[in-house]
Amino acid sequence: MADLAQNTVQKISQILNRLPKLPAEMTPRNILIFCVVSLLCLGSVMVASASMPYAEYIHENPFYFLIRHGISIVVAAVVAFLTYRVSLNLWFKNAFPLWLITIILLLAVLVVGSEVNGAHRWIKVGGFTIYGRLCGAPCERGSNSLERLATLKRSNGTYSRFYRC
Repeated sequence: MADLAQNTVQKISQILNRLPKLPAEMTPRNILIFCVVSLLCLGSVMVASASMPYAEYIHENPFYFLIRHGISIVVAAVVAFLTYRVSLNLWFKNAFPLWLITIILLLAVLVVGSEVNGAHRWIKVGGFTIYGRLCGAPCERGSNSLERLATLKRSNGTYSRFYRC
């Protein structure tokens, strides 16, 4: 019996040694990645637990909404990766065209937006819906930050002053 326990412990330790090691330092990047992955897991559990009976009743597949949630996560991860790969200078140089695209999307919501509870806020694209206002949020935040940085740069020649976002 002791021999079986010792063999089991050795096998488990061999399996654990093959797994990738976690980073030893706690950097802000590692903490952010941990928080994002934790929220994605928690959100997936919440979607699954809240929608399984309804999904089985309506779509005859209890995992219907969980699959859609997973597809949305994968699409968001791909878009986030592609956005990350774009140079920051390119975002700064194209701030005005991005702002125009945002205005066009906001106007498109009024014309082709689908109505939900009496309000036109969503644009249907394929199997997804886009909330037009959220497309403009990064442009708005980016332009506000750029304006503050430019003001700080003009005032004292450095970016070292504290400012609110």
